[in-house]
Amino acid sequence: DLLPIPSAYGKLYYVGSQSLSVTTAGVQVVGWSQGTEDNVTLNTNDIEIVNQGRYKIFAMVSFTDGNNIAFDLEIRKNGVNLCTCNPQLEVVSGREAFISSFEVADLVAGDKISVYLKSDSNTTATMLKQKLIVTN
Repeated sequence: DLLPIPSAYGKLYYVGSQSLSVTTAGVQVVGWSQGTEDNVTLNTNDIEIVNQGRYKIFAMVSFTDGNNIAFDLEIRKNGVNLCTCNPQLEVVSGREAFISSFEVADLVAGDKISVYLKSDSNTTATMLKQKLIVTN
């Protein structure tokens, strides 16, 4: 059984334009700005859990890239994918692509939640917006 825990919330976000070299193995989404936090730790590229409990995790990215490349968005705990059912999107050239994912996970103190983007062929994506929110 999970014990009642204090309210927890953390948000990392980015808006702008930055290049990200995306691979078939996946690459961690970086370049975050720190938003608000309460009972979690916001790090440069992940959110660290302070108290054990069940958490809701939301991630989204938007970007542009070449034509006919499929991208997967992964929410990872300590570098390991939380789900085998990742959202996937095939990109249309010259248009902004948007992918989001939502997970519920039982986490313990010290777990780090991060976002990865992978593609079916190595490419460079221009990241436009990204968000990672963890709350209980």
